[in-house]
Amino acid sequence: MRKTILALNIGALAALAATTGLAQEKKGFALEEVVVTAQKRAESTQDIPISVQAFSSDAIDRLGANSLSDLSQAAPSLDIGGLGKGGSQQWMGMRGVVDFARNVGIDARMGVYIDGVFQGRSYSADVPLLGLESVELLRGPQGTLFGKNTETGAISLNTKKPSEDFEAEVGAEYGRYEMVKTTGYVNGPLTDTLFASASGSYQQADGYYDNIFLNKDVGDYDTTAGRAQLRWLPTNKFDIRLSGDYTDKHNDQPLATNASLEPYKTQQTFVPSGDISSWGTALTADMFLSGDYTATSITAFRHNEFKTIADDDYTPAELVTVNFNEDSDQYSQEFRLVSPVGEKYDWVTGVYYFYNDLSSARTVALGETLIASLSPALRPFASAIAGYTEVPNKITAETYAAYMHGNYRFTPKVELTAGIRYTSEGKDLDEWSQISYPNNPTVAAGLEAATGRPFTQSPGWLAPGRHQL
Repeated sequence: MRKTILALNIGALAALAATTGLAQEKKGFALEEVVVTAQKRAESTQDIPISVQAFSSDAIDRLGANSLSDLSQAAPSLDIGGLGKGGSQQWMGMRGVVDFARNVGIDARMGVYIDGVFQGRSYSADVPLLGLESVELLRGPQGTLFGKNTETGAISLNTKKPSEDFEAEVGAEYGRYEMVKTTGYVNGPLTDTLFASASGSYQQADGYYDNIFLNKDVGDYDTTAGRAQLRWLPTNKFDIRLSGDYTDKHNDQPLATNASLEPYKTQQTFVPSGDISSWGTALTADMFLSGDYTATSITAFRHNEFKTIADDDYTPAELVTVNFNEDSDQYSQEFRLVSPVGEKYDWVTGVYYFYNDLSSARTVALGETLIASLSPALRPFASAIAGYTEVPNKITAETYAAYMHGNYRFTPKVELTAGIRYTSEGKDLDEWSQISYPNNPTVAAGLEAATGRPFTQSPGWLAPGRHQL
């Protein structure tokens, strides 16, 4: 399947000089200027025609935010969460449009970018906030500013670039339920033109849910994360950065509690759990051209893994168990050209390539208790029939895109913003089902007794039925 999209966005911004004048007249009152890079250059939020909210590194520290989901508490219209602390069942969205991208054929509708690199799966995008310069929330479609298209908005995480100034930080926290958090950051020069930085964190806590069937507390989680960068400045015309990051999350969570029980109590037969592992590397090169133009190349690779097991009947009975696993490899290449801010106009343009190779497997296991409850005829054969159905999927996605975004100022008070985007995207999907019965020697007898029809192994399929008029 291949689809081609041509999108055109046009908007107008009328800036009122009276606001600035009023702030100047009231001595002692002034809004702090917030500088963002939403349009790929450093600008004040008061000068750009985009709905953007920015958090500096100091603001993130004051909020005590450990991840993007923590920032959503301070950002109107942003919704990032999961089932349980550090939950592997992750969702994210903006302005009321939220996705839960566990289906390999569904792309995240809100883009998360770390130093311009798209994080392809929503479950891997709620990253720890390590060594950041700022986090910017851009509301609304941003396909004319980013290589990968986004429908509802974009979150741009900008890390601190390694510099010649030596800097080191360590931190530790302790809280309820044996919560422990440690962080560290170091930055400094290796040579006159080569600089490096590294940051890391570890956080864990015990659970506060009570599994009354297993007689134990559940809901533990732990997260380990790290990021490292090398920066090379061979001349004043080049800025080259090589980065790598790694995140590993594990949590034991009751995906839901039984409504008939007290809050924070569950009675599942085992402890559901989830694991997320993500790592990636990127090479970014900025070339500063004459006339203050900047050309940028971003080459990146990312690998994501997601595993979860859930007791979906939420009871002590052994009825339904669901496993879900996913592996994702993505490659991306972006070339971008940014103009300086002129008196009349400025613009950003780029081309983008994205390739994603995903595989997943959903497994639904039916327990003996469930089989026996379906029909009296099945009870003697419940142990034989109980088994699982697996639905593996494999999908490859390829995207080619070009975009341009520009601003034109008719007067100091009136500015026109326009953008255009071209996208060609294709996806290939392989999907099949597999049914397995662990006790094959007796399963035929059970099925024959229940259906009244002969049962044989074959590559085909049969849907038997009995009707009485």
